[in-house]
Amino acid sequence: MRNTQGQQNIEAGNMAAHDGDAITDAILFASGDRSDTFIFPLIYGISAEQVLELGIAGDQDSISILNARASIISTKGKQTHKDIESAFMDFLGALAESWGERPQQNPSSALAEAYNQFWEAHKLKPVRLKVICLESNIW
Repeated sequence: MRNTQGQQNIEAGNMAAHDGDAITDAILFASGDRSDTFIFPLIYGISAEQVLELGIAGDQDSISILNARASIISTKGKQTHKDIESAFMDFLGALAESWGERPQQNPSSALAEAYNQFWEAHKLKPVRLKVICLESNIW
């Protein structure tokens, strides 16, 4: 039988280790410490190089969405709502169309709308996703 406090510590460590951190992960890929480059866009929706560009530009709003989605799909047992994936894909499309802009830069832009819709979807009651990797030709 496991120690309850010990199990809680393990679970907390697992959550911390598996939560999305696009900048840290992008640095690992860019430095060559990770060679399985195909996995990065499956988790974050864009390339490591693009994440680093967002970081350099100070676009924490976009990075927060990438991290939230990565946290959902990369942690065993986490659940999401199907509309979160749809909102995430819409956000990626808007981000690609307005690359270089920040979501909050123009509150009436398609990017700001997609940003807000993602966070609204993020509040929905979770359901288990059967497929977490969506193919996209956005980038």
